[in-house]
Amino acid sequence: MKKLLCLSALIVYIFACCPCSTTSPPTLTPRPETPTNTPTIEPTNTPTPTTVPTEGFIPAEQAIRDYYLLITQKQYAVAWEMLSDDFNAQKGITTLDKYISGWEESGPATLVEIGVVESNGRATVTLVLYYPQKDVHHKIRYELVRDIERGNRRFGYWLFESSKLLW
Repeated sequence: MKKLLCLSALIVYIFACCPCSTTSPPTLTPRPETPTNTPTIEPTNTPTPTTVPTEGFIPAEQAIRDYYLLITQKQYAVAWEMLSDDFNAQKGITTLDKYISGWEESGPATLVEIGVVESNGRATVTLVLYYPQKDVHHKIRYELVRDIERGNRRFGYWLFESSKLLW
């Protein structure tokens, strides 16, 4: 009887440890890849700002495009919110009325070309603009800063800090 119990225990042990069993494991078949409409986001070498959060904020390029769209739509008061006090002082823009009259004189600008270098809550934006009302092109470099305290969330908190007419 003792031999029978040992033999039974040995058989249970062998079946428990044996990789082959009477039922085969389910086979996993790879799912076919389904195309999605989600755009692929390529990683960039641009460092992420450490002092200014960026998640959920629009990039500087989009803020610039939105700004010029507002000018085209004559929503000057909204666009004016993107100008820092320093920018207004440099340009002599002391009031919203003066800002509006400047745009009415030059007419809206069409964005022809844009280049952006963005890092650590700052951006250098180089634009080529066409002013149809005066039939002239200008190349301008803007310096922008992301300022959560003074900026508007609509523009990703970007503010125009300075500009330079290149041609």
